[in-house]
Amino acid sequence: MKQINTKFGTIYMEEWEYDRHCPAMREEEDRVKLFDSNEEYLEYLPAEYVSGEAEEYDVTPQTVLDKYAYTFANAQSIEDLLEMLDIDYEFITTSIDALVTYFGEAHSSDKEPPTKEEVLNNEWVNRIGDYYIVVYAN
Repeated sequence: MKQINTKFGTIYMEEWEYDRHCPAMREEEDRVKLFDSNEEYLEYLPAEYVSGEAEEYDVTPQTVLDKYAYTFANAQSIEDLLEMLDIDYEFITTSIDALVTYFGEAHSSDKEPPTKEEVLNNEWVNRIGDYYIVVYAN
């Protein structure tokens, strides 16, 4: 996996090479996965789009991915980075307490408020550096 250091934290992107028997490479033929700072799935780039762009500009697909990595690394705000990654999100914070409060207000009814561990392990929470992002569940 390629490590991409942004101003906000590290994200990861699979390399172009595909081998379903080697998870160090791209594990799905039709997409290049992007991962958050915890190496949890975040989003993907369609392989068809990457290969089409490579063909259009007469470069390798890996060169196209390197261009995306450079663009992601130079995002000027966390919101810009999420837009570049095509991430729809509900909430962004650098405070775990604010994240727990958000989940307690937005996602709980008569239950006890969620614990920090429950919130941090929620499948809709991703982390980029110090930022916690609650993605839309669509």
